Amino acid sequence: MDKWNCFASASLPTTNATVEEQLKGILHWSSVSFAIKEKFEKQIVKENATINLVDVSVNEIFNKLSIELKSQSKYAVSESGKNQ
Repeated sequence: MDKWNCFASASLPTTNATVEEQLKGILHWSSVSFAIKEKFEKQIVKENATINLVDVSVNEIFNKLSIELKSQSKYAVSESGKNQ
């Protein structure tokens, strides 16, 4: 079963240099946080907190990021279902 990656990124401040790079298709993030989930949920509600999620799986950049994050995670699960 495929797993979903949930991630949030923080962009660097907008400057002439970062805008020029963005126009070339290069993104700069100061940090990326992520979690591996069993299934996609549009919303997660826990006690007094609500997190809205968006399915961006059609975006090639986010798919590549998701694969890379999953490959580097100490919680990655191999196809056999066991932690690597």
